[in-house]
Amino acid sequence: MGNPSSLYEVLGVEKTASQQDIKRAYHKLALRLHPDKNPDDESLAFIYRGELKSTKAYQKWAKQVSDTNPPTNPLRRQEKSKKASDDLYAIISLRQSERKTRLDSMFSSLVSKYGGGQPSCEPTEEEFEAARKKLENRKGSRKSNHK
Repeated sequence: MGNPSSLYEVLGVEKTASQQDIKRAYHKLALRLHPDKNPDDESLAFIYRGELKSTKAYQKWAKQVSDTNPPTNPLRRQEKSKKASDDLYAIISLRQSERKTRLDSMFSSLVSKYGGGQPSCEPTEEEFEAARKKLENRKGSRKSNHK
């Protein structure tokens, strides 16, 4: 290709190429020039082996990064999380209390609308025996139907 004068030439596409063709050409070129794909190419291998010379701009940037504190202090994060969990506990307790109040109110309105008040008492011996016999008769009739 010689010395390319435009990015189209670098990618090996026409100036009228579609966006998809340009993307495809870029990816092919990137794969072809990747150091992992070309371990024997000395012009690419110096990057792969880490033999790139450090520049003043890089050294300045590296010093800035190393002097910068992390965005959050771990102790401050623990305080926040404890406070957040306390707040969360308070919110949950408040919501439970509100739900209980609404539920009690709903039950009260149901009792006043439909009556109730006294819980139903246990059945008498006669009622219990009658219910048991009725149940046995049902079971017996089912068995005879299945034979």
